[in-house]
Amino acid sequence: MKTSTAPSGGLGESGAGALVSAPSPAGRVKADVAGKPAPADAAVFGDDAESDVAGLLGCGIGTAALVKTGKCRSGVETDVNPAPGLLAGNLASAVDRLLCWRKIA
Repeated sequence: MKTSTAPSGGLGESGAGALVSAPSPAGRVKADVAGKPAPADAAVFGDDAESDVAGLLGCGIGTAALVKTGKCRSGVETDVNPAPGLLAGNLASAVDRLLCWRKIA
């Protein structure tokens, strides 16, 4: 899904271009997609198995990754339902694995 990033109106109005391009330097990638994904197409990352992962999966988010940093404790991933779709040691690993997983699927 591609969405225009051009300004939508008159003087002083801006489109989504600034919001799309702002995170690009931090991620070292060029962002060219703007819009709202369907919840089933979205992926979230969190360190709380109950509220970040199980809560969002219960609301219809497609993929939730539990990242074992912050407040995540070992073994907690088996205590929640629905369980995380992905378990990773850190955020970078979770993102890498999710991108590989999505290429295969």
